[in-house]
Amino acid sequence: RKHARKVTTKYHRITEGLHQAESCQEQAKFAAELDALGGVDAYQKASVFNTSLHSTSRWVVKRLRMRDFLCHGRDRPRVLEIGAINTQLLTTPGLSVRAIDLNSQDPRIEQQDFMQLPHGGEHDASTALSRTYDALVCSMVLNCVPDARVRFDFLISMRSQLRKGGVAFIVLPRSCLAHSRTLTH
Repeated sequence: RKHARKVTTKYHRITEGLHQAESCQEQAKFAAELDALGGVDAYQKASVFNTSLHSTSRWVVKRLRMRDFLCHGRDRPRVLEIGAINTQLLTTPGLSVRAIDLNSQDPRIEQQDFMQLPHGGEHDASTALSRTYDALVCSMVLNCVPDARVRFDFLISMRSQLRKGGVAFIVLPRSCLAHSRTLTH
């Protein structure tokens, strides 16, 4: 577990440095560090291990029940999991889950760039309507987006995927909040 945390922490430090690098030499230095670490594959393997120790799906289901999304007689809530690193939510009874990730490590997780999804949800050809989601789960993803403007666009895109009255679960590591240069509270 300590090794997995070290890998994810180091990955974030390196990618932050790479994003802020001003010279080609700095970029090459950080790129070499990233290669030595094992790149995004090493990061995702460490993340899979880390998330296997904590069940986000149980937490999400509990919150959906508290908000009456999981009531007997209602349709199964449509959930979009952004940056899915494991299949816990996909196998949760009572939910209709679409799990996506930029670099899927499991065949059940769709390899898809969230920012490329159509605004307003998926088009349903049978009804000619857009289908939005009841809930979005975005755990440990937003902190990987290095540019403030892209993070803003990401949040706007998240909102466009939610139905009116839908909920978004956004999980960020405490260290990202504690060490942020842009947050004051």
